[in-house]
Amino acid sequence: MNREKSKISNYLGWIVLFGPMFIVVFLFTVGVPDFLAEHSSSAAYSEADVHTALGRSAMKNGRLVEAYQQFMTALSMYPEIPEAWMNIGLILNEQGKPDQAIQAMDKALAMNPINKELIYSNVGLIYAEQKEYKKAMNMFSESAAAFPYSAAVYRNIGNVCMAVEDWEGSAVSFSQAISNKPTLWSLYEVMRREAVERMKADEKFDEFIELYRNEANYEDLSEYDETIIEELNSRDPKIAADFRNLGRSYSKLERIEQAAKCYEDALKIIPGDAVTRNRLGILFGRMGDYTAAYKQFKTAIEIDPGYDDARNNLEHCEKMISR
Repeated sequence: MNREKSKISNYLGWIVLFGPMFIVVFLFTVGVPDFLAEHSSSAAYSEADVHTALGRSAMKNGRLVEAYQQFMTALSMYPEIPEAWMNIGLILNEQGKPDQAIQAMDKALAMNPINKELIYSNVGLIYAEQKEYKKAMNMFSESAAAFPYSAAVYRNIGNVCMAVEDWEGSAVSFSQAISNKPTLWSLYEVMRREAVERMKADEKFDEFIELYRNEANYEDLSEYDETIIEELNSRDPKIAADFRNLGRSYSKLERIEQAAKCYEDALKIIPGDAVTRNRLGILFGRMGDYTAAYKQFKTAIEIDPGYDDARNNLEHCEKMISR
């Protein structure tokens, strides 16, 4: 009798563990059944949203198995949560399953979410990892068309251009990334769109959409851009990387003075970057300013004493100065 109870307990354990997984596999295969969509209530969405939030938190902290289970549970309660499908796609890609990851992302895009540019961008990144650069560029272009204020999408386009050695394209893209660095307006707009997306199951959703589409007054926000956002941007390593990559692109295009200016801008954000100082020194050398080049190579070695390239460049620079 105890053995039978143990078997039943084991069966129930497997059902609890894999039940949500079977549901998601079913949804992958045949889509969302009409009866399920019709009976998805606001209460079900609210409960599913809790599991989505738990999944988001687990994912942020690197607990991918837990995150995956939470997102699957959310979808078993309310199948039309684009964020859950997108994050499942990200986890599947981390597990080395890019094709399944793209299928999950496609599920999210089929729901026409307000923040679809983020999903397009993530699909593009998966294609870029697979070196399918044409497909990646198509996805990034869709992302830019959906929300043209994001620095990240132009950064992604620039990285693809660099991978295929399209230096003119990468120069344009990284320039756009820098121009589109976050402002209070763009951050506020993203927050509004995400808030509207979370109201999707509310019976007053149409009213929310109408209110959202009414143009907001951003003039009251603009005065804070310099004091708040510029301060944040001045510390942002991603913007420093954009300046570095733009500098590299200009260097490849033989636009040396512009390249040097970009490296200087990158060093304003991260002054302790030995690689950027070495590159800047090389450019100064190409322009014939060996004194300035010497200073950059010397600083690079002080930052990283084992930086052999900078040390070799310093020795060459010393010879040029001694002549």
